[in-house]
Amino acid sequence: MRPISNVSLKVPKQVPVGSELPVVVHVQAGASRSSLVARAGVSLVIRSQAGARVSTLRVKEKETNQLGDAYFNLAVGTEDLWRRF
Repeated sequence: MRPISNVSLKVPKQVPVGSELPVVVHVQAGASRSSLVARAGVSLVIRSQAGARVSTLRVKEKETNQLGDAYFNLAVGTEDLWRRF
């Protein structure tokens, strides 16, 4: 197994209210295109910090495809999400 040296997120700056937020996690083991990491485990975790307390919510777990990408679509109502924190 190669060590992972580059993880990036592709997220739009804004989406219309009520629509899904597409999140792409891209994983590489180096700078070149030939160093894409397939089947890497990816967990999407949302953290909220209120003072000294940090709340964590693990949303989903997936594996990257052969191009090193894992796709998530978040469509949680704001009230539902923040009620957990």
